[in-house]
Amino acid sequence: MLLNRRRILRGAAFLCLFVGLTYPWPRLGYLFTVAFSSVTNVGLQTCFRAPEFRVHFAAAEPRVAEEQSAGEWNVVLFIESPAGAPIAKLPLGVRRIAYIPLATFASLTLVTPLALRRKLVVAGAGLTLLLFRIVLAVTLPLARHFGAIVNDSFLDWVSRITYYALIEPPNLMIAAPILIWAVLLLVTAPEGSAWLSSFSSRQASQTRQTRQTP
Repeated sequence: MLLNRRRILRGAAFLCLFVGLTYPWPRLGYLFTVAFSSVTNVGLQTCFRAPEFRVHFAAAEPRVAEEQSAGEWNVVLFIESPAGAPIAKLPLGVRRIAYIPLATFASLTLVTPLALRRKLVVAGAGLTLLLFRIVLAVTLPLARHFGAIVNDSFLDWVSRITYYALIEPPNLMIAAPILIWAVLLLVTAPEGSAWLSSFSSRQASQTRQTRQTP
């Protein structure tokens, strides 16, 4: 009975956190788009290579008519020539593709009863994976559209599978953070850590034996 009560309380705490984090508080959207632009611009500089174009994100400016939206959750993709002349400005809503998954994972992690060190590991690893997924969601379509990834190449094949399996399905907006949370709980559990350690030891032992074999 006590266990069921704890589960109910944790479920209620998750709902309260999820609603509180996902509610469109004033200015929250703009602050998030600023952070989103900073992270994705780093990803674009690292992964996107198209010499004839320069692309970067910036938070939408609500005072500019063509950048206005129903809310504060838009970023603007600037596509420029090497000379700096703007070719296009494309708005992109980031609430569904970026903020909701991050808020879902944060809510799950905060209500999960874990030791502080384990909770920090789960939070850090999970947020890193979700940010990496967001960067892929932005850079892969751009790289394929502007020819940074050669059509019908092996990299193109890998990028297609990655995008259509892990990024494009709309249900992954909620499923991705839940799956990442569940996998990290299993991996960081004492049993999971012990299995990983034994697996690494076996691999290292096999490598040493292979090197010692004449």
